[in-house]
Amino acid sequence: KLFFLNEAFERVALMVSEGKEGLNFSSLEWKSIFHKQDTFALQCGVDPERQNEITPILNHAVYLIRGDNNQVGYIQKKEYDGSNLTLEGIGVEGLLAKRFTIEKDYIPPDGTIGQNKVGKVMCDIINDNSPFVWMVADPERNQTGVSIATYTELTGNVYKYVQMLSQAYDVGFRCVYNESVNLVYFQTFEVVSIDTEIAGRTYILSDDLDNIKEAEYEHDISKYYNVARIIGEDQTATVDQSGGGERYEYSVKSRSRRKALTVEEYG
Repeated sequence: KLFFLNEAFERVALMVSEGKEGLNFSSLEWKSIFHKQDTFALQCGVDPERQNEITPILNHAVYLIRGDNNQVGYIQKKEYDGSNLTLEGIGVEGLLAKRFTIEKDYIPPDGTIGQNKVGKVMCDIINDNSPFVWMVADPERNQTGVSIATYTELTGNVYKYVQMLSQAYDVGFRCVYNESVNLVYFQTFEVVSIDTEIAGRTYILSDDLDNIKEAEYEHDISKYYNVARIIGEDQTATVDQSGGGERYEYSVKSRSRRKALTVEEYG
């Protein structure tokens, strides 16, 4: 599922994968890189009877929430030609580029050597520079990475410094929506490099373990069919895998055969 929110983070529309009841999207590509903002592109074909469901998205939708992991996208581009809707955008972490930075040093206070960790510094930089009211960057919950000393200048922006620290110290970042409080949480995580070999260590790369440097998610069922009709020279066979649901049919012509095949063998 995909949830669409307006500027006040109020839900204005819902979209589901094709084949389910509701407004369907046929293609979603979401690209995540641990040290950069996410990017996404969505395609949705719109039937005439569902034209009115597109209006709230065109007129009011600002943010997109992924139902599988609650990551938040900011919609930058909308195109609608009367039958197809295209949306493109970035993860909301990219909006940090729209916040200038102050001139400030970020060093461990006296007696707290080792406590100025990368994730905490990222949160401090966000909170020191006119943070978005809907974004929570909690330093105590983001004690991630090594302890560092750094600074910001007047010529930069928040995203520039967060991205720079992320790449330099292998600390990833993302923004996740919490529906119960209607806020977006800035989260950091350590990235385990597969180039670092440690004897006896087993490497498991998983979204759940937050150790993938780059991941791409794509959902595309524009060429999905569940009923095939195979047309031969002297007979026709149909393979139905719709399970009694909506049928998406496709015909194939076959002019040569080496032996007779059953319907089961065609499947």
